[in-house]
Amino acid sequence: MKLAVIVTSNMIKEQKLPRDRGFHMALGQHLFEKEYYRYFEYLSAHGCHIIVDNGAAEKDEEPVPFKDIVAMARRLDAEEIVMPDRLHDAQWTIEATLASLQLVDPKNRMVVPQGRTIDEWKACFMAFRNELEFRSIGIPKVCEDFGGGRPALVKWLRNNLHYPCEIHFLGVHKKPVTEVYEAALCGARSIDTAAPVAYAPR
Repeated sequence: MKLAVIVTSNMIKEQKLPRDRGFHMALGQHLFEKEYYRYFEYLSAHGCHIIVDNGAAEKDEEPVPFKDIVAMARRLDAEEIVMPDRLHDAQWTIEATLASLQLVDPKNRMVVPQGRTIDEWKACFMAFRNELEFRSIGIPKVCEDFGGGRPALVKWLRNNLHYPCEIHFLGVHKKPVTEVYEAALCGARSIDTAAPVAYAPR
């Protein structure tokens, strides 16, 4: 399993540029900052797998139009772009994702089902499965509150996919180490988290 460590914009100058070709999550709303963009431009040029987030989980920040985030992701030649979603809101997420299909090629789409309950989440995913093509599925960290957590959803997804699809865990909820371990154990392709940066001594 791949671990994508999220580096926030105020920490870019403190980071040593990675030498591996691993996974990296870019926060879309920060790609308009010069130093932040250059950091991911370097990673992309050295063959790293870049996922560009849509900023939905960053509640305290000014939202950026999705089309603008997509434009920056294209400049970076990002492998994946997280399609529009709103925490817990299945209907908004379905409508916003369907309205944005022309902006993102199917091979770059990561869809993010949402819902207040596990049944709403599953219905949201089924709407995606029946209406569009995508490369990967992002399972939000809030799904850890559902019975069985995200590993249970991975098992359900495996039985409800039309074709093989990559599964990514978006963030960690309350127990970073446990959730990373469980992601690997259940067969998720990757997980992202800012925990290693947040917990690092200053």
